[in-house]
Amino acid sequence: MTLPIAVLVALHGTPAALGQTLAPNRPAVSQRDGSHDFDWLAGKWHMTFKRLRKPLTGSHDWYSFEGSVENRSLWNGGGNFESGRLNSPLGAIDFATLRLYDATKRAWSIYWVTAKNGLGLPPEVGSFDEHGVGKFYCWNDSYEGRPIASRYIWTPVDAPKHYHFEQAFSTDGGKTWEVNWISDVYRTSD
Repeated sequence: MTLPIAVLVALHGTPAALGQTLAPNRPAVSQRDGSHDFDWLAGKWHMTFKRLRKPLTGSHDWYSFEGSVENRSLWNGGGNFESGRLNSPLGAIDFATLRLYDATKRAWSIYWVTAKNGLGLPPEVGSFDEHGVGKFYCWNDSYEGRPIASRYIWTPVDAPKHYHFEQAFSTDGGKTWEVNWISDVYRTSD
């Protein structure tokens, strides 16, 4: 667990510097202290997925699969680390997610890592609102060499036992979004 954090800091500076991915005039920060907003995620989860087979092509061909993840809080709410395996029909995906909270900006930075592709940069950056809905954006992302904006949305369904997650891409600076990854996560243990 120390290695991903050390690698991130060595490559990109402090956790505060790691979250510098927002476009001007597009704040994803909160006015409230969100340092414990991912505390609910600690424990073991079962996940179901729908993934768009060919994003940004106008395709409506989805495939489904399942996975499991174990998640734990770091630094009294200042971080969160999960690791798991997705059993995709295109092959197993071993992954980890590192979430770091920047108390100065009141925003989370979310990093996705896979055994196959390594660390995905830049991170998604954002926060949860007063209703428990989290929105995280990366305005300078890319997909298959194409510049895009990306967005994650976490929504409580039956908190703290069931949450819904969606990932979407935009090619027009966030005017329109195409959802390409849908997940429902169900708690199996604390």
